[in-house]
Amino acid sequence: MESYQIITDTTIDMPQQLIEDLGVQALPLTFEIAGRNYHHYLDERELPLDDFYKMIKAGEFATTSQINIQVFQEAFRHVLEQGQDVLYLAFSSGLSGTYQSSMIAKSELQDEYPDRKIICVDTLCASCGEGLMIYLAAKKKKEGVSIDELAAWVEENRYHICTWYTVDDLIHLKRGGRISAVSATFGTALSIKPVMTVDNDGKLVVKDKVRGRKKSLLALVDHVKNDQAKEFADTVVITHAADEEAANFMADKIKEECHVTNVIITKMGPIIGAHTGAGAAVVAFFGGER
Repeated sequence: MESYQIITDTTIDMPQQLIEDLGVQALPLTFEIAGRNYHHYLDERELPLDDFYKMIKAGEFATTSQINIQVFQEAFRHVLEQGQDVLYLAFSSGLSGTYQSSMIAKSELQDEYPDRKIICVDTLCASCGEGLMIYLAAKKKKEGVSIDELAAWVEENRYHICTWYTVDDLIHLKRGGRISAVSATFGTALSIKPVMTVDNDGKLVVKDKVRGRKKSLLALVDHVKNDQAKEFADTVVITHAADEEAANFMADKIKEECHVTNVIITKMGPIIGAHTGAGAAVVAFFGGER
């Protein structure tokens, strides 16, 4: 069987050590905050996440940039020159142009390496939903599936990766155009919290609104309880934006009510966190349908 490398991006919001252990390479996206530009690596080497969220809480806003074509070409070429094929599993095209950039890089490199495979798949996932997809895909690679089989598996199962979000601060959703200024003002005054999901187009959409932080966290737990499929039911990923207490609360509920043994708690990186603000909480699991 031909050797191949799984490549993804740091929007997976997963621990560096886990991704290394899985043999996956994560390419950094970039962000700007307080007048400085940073690359986001999973090991937080350029800006620790605690510092990033302190800046967000102090009123700073961050902007983000996709991975450019040159970065993809360099990363892909490094793998191809070692005689390996490339399977790139991309951040949702519904939220970023990163997948499109990877396809341009692929087209420019394919003639240069005609005997090698470069396969780019749009996961239509984000944050720990994308992370869960990478986790499951890397496990299947270790089982010995081929690059073509794994690419087909991801395309077939991406709609089963269910990702549910809530936020504690509505101002970042307002800035991103996901809710109106009026909704943000009244929602803040009444402690209304949106419950959102990633749809089949890979876009973040508001599905419900509840009153109070605790109810919003329990709404996410309820989706795991009601929608989780029997396949891969042993693993759930929770991501938080500087609110470990909320993540632990959800993890305890999921273990108790859903009988899940492997709950992975991770920190939300600045690429997603720039659009949700501090206090966001996300849960991802393998479900029946989105």
